Amino acid sequence: SWLIELKKPGSEVWATEIGLALTGMEWPTIQVETHGEYLPRTFLLSQGSAKAANVCWHDFGLGMFGICDRQGYPRPALLSFAGLVSRLSGATPVQRHDLGGGLQGFTFRRKDKDVMALWSESRVEFARLNPEGMNLSAKLYDFYGNEQTYLIPQQGLALPVTGRIVYLESPSLRLVDLSRIEPVQITPS
Repeated sequence: SWLIELKKPGSEVWATEIGLALTGMEWPTIQVETHGEYLPRTFLLSQGSAKAANVCWHDFGLGMFGICDRQGYPRPALLSFAGLVSRLSGATPVQRHDLGGGLQGFTFRRKDKDVMALWSESRVEFARLNPEGMNLSAKLYDFYGNEQTYLIPQQGLALPVTGRIVYLESPSLRLVDLSRIEPVQITPS
């Protein structure tokens, strides 16, 4: 909106040098697994918003922000990014899902399929998928692109969601009602 106010509505926003350090003294560091969760979520949030023209991850190479270690072996960030690209290449964002409790996601459309990407910003959350009056077959792809086929019954399905993005793919996901299952507090007697 500030580009419109500046009378530059055709301008693009570029997010440059996004990254988190794994090693080094001059930057706060994070665990390699968190690094792997952060990279695809950064791209999902920026591309799903349809506001950023480009996102540049700082140091795709072997450095302290890199997606490969110093020996050239892939870190989880590279593997999770490969999963993201394989699911969403050529896809267009359709809907954002902010379900509360840190449960986030987007639905994208790619050719004749809907792709839903879901993750949790904090702990394990449960997403409830309710197809509207029908059983729905969907493929579930984990963080690294491994595939499983699910039947989502018309009475719904609870899907555990963590910081690792999961992708659901089906021609009819836009017909699925998505909600967060509230956690139940159990008090010992």
